[in-house]
Amino acid sequence: KFPIDAWISDFEWYTSAPDYDLPDEGSPTFQDFGYNNITFPDPIGQLQRYHDHFHVRFGGIRKPRLGNMQFLDMAREKGWLVPAGGQADG
Repeated sequence: KFPIDAWISDFEWYTSAPDYDLPDEGSPTFQDFGYNNITFPDPIGQLQRYHDHFHVRFGGIRKPRLGNMQFLDMAREKGWLVPAGGQADG
């Protein structure tokens, strides 16, 4: 038996495409919130099985940025973005 309570996955748990090459305005098709259907074809069922059968919990790394154009527009309108490489005012 291997002592494990949880596992943590890097950002590709929520998307199948990295956001490194996205333009500043984002992409209308980028998925910021969801699950990568290759890694998690049945996320609710899979994570429930891992929890119930193996007693393991999942933690997902989520980088502090958005890639979806609609979410970026909303964040800009509400003043939620910090300048790249900078500090928020105030």
